[in-house]
Formats: sequence, structure tokens, C-alpha cells
Amino acid sequence: MQFDSLKILVVGGGTWGLSTCYHLALRGYKDITCLDKWSYPSLDSAGNDLNKMVRSEFVDDPVMQQLSQIAMHAWKTDPLFKIHFHETGRLSLANSS
Repeated sequence: MQFDSLKILVVGGGTWGLSTCYHLALRGYKDITCLDKWSYPSLDSAGNDLNKMVRSEFVDDPVMQQLSQIAMHAWKTDPLFKIHFHETGRLSLANSS
């Protein structure tokens, strides 16, 4: 496949978007553009905000569940990502009444 001739646009410069751009570049893609309304890493990023998170409990979507777990491992261990990713925790509440 000719990587030089493909133009790729990634919308969103947060944790997922920048990871996508990085891994595409590692695979040989040359013309990658990442757009976000904020500078990088995006202030809207799930990795930059206490109110957002990566969900790995997608029971009905095992592919997304596995992707989330693989991504979280990489973001916690890869020197390129771990300085930018901040795991914030989670609290789930329910009311039975």
C-alpha cells in the first residue's frame, strides 16, 4: 500500500486522537492532520479532564472494551503518553427509589 498518497484527518487532539496520529505515523503514514479547537493536548480531552473517562466496561461491545484496556495500558506505561495521561478515578451511584 502506498502510504505517501493517503491523506488522513483525525478530528480531536486529545488522548485518543493524538494516540491515533502517533500510531498511524509509526505504521508509515505520512500525511496526517489532527484538528482540535484547543492546543495539544486538548482541554476537551478525556485524559485532561476530571469529568471524562475511558470506559472499559462496554459489555455489549467487546471490541471497544478490549481497545479501551489496551489503550489504558499504553497510556500508563509508554513514556510518550504517561506524562500526559492522568487517571482520575470514578464514582458510580444509583438510587433504587
